[in-house]
Amino acid sequence: MRKPRILIADDDTMVRIGLKTVINWEENGFVLVGEAANGLEAMQLVQEKKPDIVITDIKMPGMDGIELIRQLRQQSTPPEILVLSSYDEFELVKQALKLGARDYLLKLNLNPEELLHSLRAIAAENTAASPLFSGDDEKSRALLRQNFLWDVVSNYYMNGQQLEQSMRELEIHLEGRPVYCMVIKVGEVYRFEEATAEEIQTLRISVVNITEEIVSDVCCGYCFSGRTGEFDVLLTAPVSAPDEADQRLAKRLPKMQHE
Repeated sequence: MRKPRILIADDDTMVRIGLKTVINWEENGFVLVGEAANGLEAMQLVQEKKPDIVITDIKMPGMDGIELIRQLRQQSTPPEILVLSSYDEFELVKQALKLGARDYLLKLNLNPEELLHSLRAIAAENTAASPLFSGDDEKSRALLRQNFLWDVVSNYYMNGQQLEQSMRELEIHLEGRPVYCMVIKVGEVYRFEEATAEEIQTLRISVVNITEEIVSDVCCGYCFSGRTGEFDVLLTAPVSAPDEADQRLAKRLPKMQHE
């Protein structure tokens, strides 16, 4: 599956740097294809890079975000648009939404979770009419599964129909009730601060794989990366002995660092 391509347009260099570094784009299922300092540069890059989503500021020199949105929406296959705004730009935000922008975020409140949620929602709606996967791209499926589960525990999925559809497409099976959520905390969180991006990714994959292997011995469940130094596990215990299954997991999981 082709990852959604992202283009950033903002005249503030620090904002562009912040957007580029606030999340790991590849790890979260996106490709950052370019950045522009104004609408004119953005239009040129849209022609060259063919982004799926443009993240744009409203107030920029040369060509501002409103005019950029207006011109982008005139294209035969326009990219989706996510607007960045300040507190005093609400009238401009309303104008941007009327022109076809899909969502907006306040710069001062911008955080990785909110940015990813908006981007994933836009990308998901664009692919709703087609399957999430073509072929056996299990790596992409696993990544989207983890992102989806994190959104679920973060209370982003409010539509039951959308929830069930995504679970079917991602082959997530949590039959039975209740569904439990366990949180695994890494004792030495400083490792995440000192490690490189590659080392963190390797650690995350190792914890997820080992945890799911342990969980599968007693019930059905999925592990995924949560906040820094934390991993969440969603699971359904056997109806016949749910407490026994929970106790076995509670004893076994803390030992996994030695396995």
